[in-house]
Amino acid sequence: MTPTYPIIYRINVAMAHLGISRTQLYRLVNAGKLELVKLGPNSSGITSESVRRFVEGATRRTGQVAANWPAFSKREG
Repeated sequence: MTPTYPIIYRINVAMAHLGISRTQLYRLVNAGKLELVKLGPNSSGITSESVRRFVEGATRRTGQVAANWPAFSKREG
């Protein structure tokens, strides 16, 4: 069975996965490196695809592997 991952991470979850502060997360959103989605008048999320792209780009730049977080592995389908 192929594991499934959320399409959108709530802000706190994205912060935890990336190991960054709320301020840094919003700086990455403003820089166009993460995609923010409004979920309602008082809630937002970050697309898991933009998190994956961001980490893969960082992995290519640093040469480090992000394989310890399963959402970064290629999804079958």
